[in-house]
Amino acid sequence: WLIQPNVVHIPGWSAAIIILGSWFYLAALWPYLYAINKEDVSVVIAVFQIIPVFGFILGGLFLHETLTPPQMIGSIIIIIGALYINYHPDHNLLKVRLPIFLAMLLSALLFAASFFIFKTIALEASFLTTSFWQYFGFTLLGLILVVFVPQYRRQFMKVLKANGQGIIRLNI
Repeated sequence: WLIQPNVVHIPGWSAAIIILGSWFYLAALWPYLYAINKEDVSVVIAVFQIIPVFGFILGGLFLHETLTPPQMIGSIIIIIGALYINYHPDHNLLKVRLPIFLAMLLSALLFAASFFIFKTIALEASFLTTSFWQYFGFTLLGLILVVFVPQYRRQFMKVLKANGQGIIRLNI
């Protein structure tokens, strides 16, 4: 905003959509953090490879993009790999780690939706404009959570008291 003042001059609906996309991005972190709390990261992270598959689906549905045969084959391989990694032997049976897999699917979908929204708006506005409004959305949701969720406010204040100067230097 200080470097390029015209980043604030976009239609209100575009700013609102970018802010919504930033909230999708932040919401995607909750199921991801749940999954890595419950399962080994090497298992969890494999499902992140599905983000481009969701991106292909969103692009096809809303932008009428089409996949090439190698992209289709790659998508199928990614899905099979994510399913395979989330199976484990249990009494000679294959049992899916369903809650973890579903949490990561939700996370991947939310990330893909955020990236899709960013791309869609950035095609019409500039990258800097879209980035500005995305980070504005991150900040806005952070402020809303700190103001209206006492647990988050207490955690934030505790971390700020313990490492205040370091956190401020890191974010400037």
